[in-house]
Amino acid sequence: PDFNPIEEVFSSIKAFLHQHEGSFTPERLLWLIMQAVIHITPEMAQGWFRDCGYM
Repeated sequence: PDFNPIEEVFSSIKAFLHQHEGSFTPERLLWLIMQAVIHITPEMAQGWFRDCGYM
């Protein structure tokens, strides 16, 4: 495999944070990161592993 699925996870989290920039404050950072992780579906994770050549 050429890529690591964790790179796709970080990309998804970053995209989520960018989409919610208006509500971003240092106090809400952890909450927003948790929301970004909760937003990840099993189908998304499976696709990332497939895209990286693990499946």
